[in-house]
Amino acid sequence: MTALVHSPVHDQLDALGARWSRLDDGAIALDYGDPHRERARLEEGGLCDLSVLAKLGVKGPGAAEWLTRQNVPSPRAIYEVADMDGGVVAKVAGDEFLIESGIVNRTLQLLQRRLAESVAGVHALERQAATFLLSGGSAREVMAQTCGVDFDDVEPGRLVMSRVAGVSCTIIPHGASGGAWRIWCDYSYGAYLWQTLLEILSELGGGPVGAAAHFPALSAD
Repeated sequence: MTALVHSPVHDQLDALGARWSRLDDGAIALDYGDPHRERARLEEGGLCDLSVLAKLGVKGPGAAEWLTRQNVPSPRAIYEVADMDGGVVAKVAGDEFLIESGIVNRTLQLLQRRLAESVAGVHALERQAATFLLSGGSAREVMAQTCGVDFDDVEPGRLVMSRVAGVSCTIIPHGASGGAWRIWCDYSYGAYLWQTLLEILSELGGGPVGAAAHFPALSAD
């Protein structure tokens, strides 16, 4: 049996009492023993680990056209972000896109299979990053303490590349209401960044939330 892929913060989540479930080839923390409290933290301030969501880079002069043919949105402007089945598609360079799956991973899996064959002007890039979802009323204060960006000045639907607690990150707005962000960082900095964000969030009355708080369908699996 193939071992499950683990998040870079797996041990930290385990120490918090995570209840685990399988998501594709990875282990995801559903909750930490009090799902009701964690749902409340979605409003107050919560930090959720989504690092096991599959990621794929697509690059080349034909990348945008190819994605469109696959019925995948291909943002036109650099740093523009679009939704894809609960996941995200981000244009990170002139001919390069980074895709992160949603909880249901069918679209990204299909893209991976099609890119396994030769596609003129398009090639796949292996991508691996920690993903943390910061949300709730305290999220903006956490970002204010750790990041120099004034997010009031950031256009909706655009990502930001900046440092968070000294770590180079890609910061992506999450949800239509604002005040929530997906934060991508290198795997090697995941444990440090998670702990730093969680400590600040806890001081503000927030805490960790499992993936089922954001995606209730997971708890029914």
